Amino acid sequence: MSFAGSAYPTRVISHKRLNFRPLVTWVPPLAVTTVQWLTTSNKVTLFQAVLAGILLWMPWYVYCRWQDHGRAIFPLFSMVAAAHWMTFGSLLFWGGQPSDPIYRVPFSEETLSAIVGMACLGVLSLRLGMKMPLRFARLSRFPDLVPGERSMNYLHLVMAFCTLMVLASEDFVASLGSLKAVAEIFRGVIPHTIFVILMYKYLTGEADRRDRIVLFSFAAVRVVQGVAGGWLGSAISLGIVGCIVFVRIYRRLPRNALLTIVPLLLFLQAGKEGFRQVYWIEEKSGSTTEKVLFWVNESFDVWSKALSGNGNQRDSATLVTQTFKRVSLLDQAGNVYDKTPGQVPYQLGKSYTFLLITLIPRAIWPEKPTVNDANRFYQVAYGMSTEEELDGVSISVGFLVESYMNFGWPGVVFVMFGIGLFLGIYERTLLSEESGLILNSIGMAILYYFLSVEAQAAQYLGAMGQHIGMTLLVLSPIMRFRNAPEREALV
Repeated sequence: MSFAGSAYPTRVISHKRLNFRPLVTWVPPLAVTTVQWLTTSNKVTLFQAVLAGILLWMPWYVYCRWQDHGRAIFPLFSMVAAAHWMTFGSLLFWGGQPSDPIYRVPFSEETLSAIVGMACLGVLSLRLGMKMPLRFARLSRFPDLVPGERSMNYLHLVMAFCTLMVLASEDFVASLGSLKAVAEIFRGVIPHTIFVILMYKYLTGEADRRDRIVLFSFAAVRVVQGVAGGWLGSAISLGIVGCIVFVRIYRRLPRNALLTIVPLLLFLQAGKEGFRQVYWIEEKSGSTTEKVLFWVNESFDVWSKALSGNGNQRDSATLVTQTFKRVSLLDQAGNVYDKTPGQVPYQLGKSYTFLLITLIPRAIWPEKPTVNDANRFYQVAYGMSTEEELDGVSISVGFLVESYMNFGWPGVVFVMFGIGLFLGIYERTLLSEESGLILNSIGMAILYYFLSVEAQAAQYLGAMGQHIGMTLLVLSPIMRFRNAPEREALV
């Protein structure tokens, strides 16, 4: 079906459907876990390795089932569960020996087993919540994109404005006051939604010259500005969105892209500390080109010394381990498990009160606390920082461990089940094949937020409704409600 229609077709590109066999679903997780266990220098017991293997098997199993007959356009559970495997399972082997984040004393065998077991229980509860057949509304009642050149011209215009917002300085965005949150949406969700639409056209061969110019211009500006500002997140988020569109079309992972992107990110990660020391702490000025070149040269220098073993520089294995450890939650999780409720009592839901605050737009409440305030209790109570240091550092423990911090083991089950309910409604509303182009594009544009499993619940779920609502408002001039004949023609 042509892009001129206003909904994604049931199958965009034909693919060879997998026969659902035990060999396909069991061998890869078993092989990966075995290799990691045999190559690790950490103290990992057989029981912990089995738990890590189960944590990998769950997303892989659901992904294989989705390839065969999944009705959603993207396997959301597999993505979220894989992020938990990375932070709690894979890094058990390759992230350095998990230890107390304050005193650097390795955790006991009992603590490590409990942490990985907590992750398995939480992911299983998440899956059960997502399986509950709840819907937000009838999808046929939602509007969709008006086909035609007028709509594409409007999307190009909005994308141009969003690109200018990305180019705007941080001082300008900060000066907007209560409108800063709106500006961030024009720098994030809205251009990513349009990026999905243009990427879809490009991968299916329907993009014209203007589409390609707008698509690649925004991508280049987004990546370069992010790197020049000292952030890899902009490049990572855009890369994830592009991979999501690829998976939606071909129903398989973009292996070639991943084999290029992951090593590139590992390479640049090595120079991030040196870059921030010069341009953040020492506040050295420089053009965008100078900053990008400095980061590349710094990364090259660090890796060169690591590979050659020059002097006291870190070797390559240590450098990779330190890079992986940046996304590990094992140290924070062990800190909470060992101190709760012996030293710090269960919070009984206190940390979730910020979820209600996120429902109020900052334009109405300019002095509304930031999402970082949700982390402050953890940082002080568990000894991660003093009250005087709170304004300069933000450390999150992740919504899985937060559930244990509030209610213990029952909290892991019920809170993760509740988050699963939310994700299930999101999947059936924005990622259904019946939702239409606009809702599908918004759904894919914000999917990468759900990889942030290190965020606490208020950060993970807060403001999602505002982002979706603002995007629909901006795109409303080129949207119309679908009638019954149109819906039948688009299926």
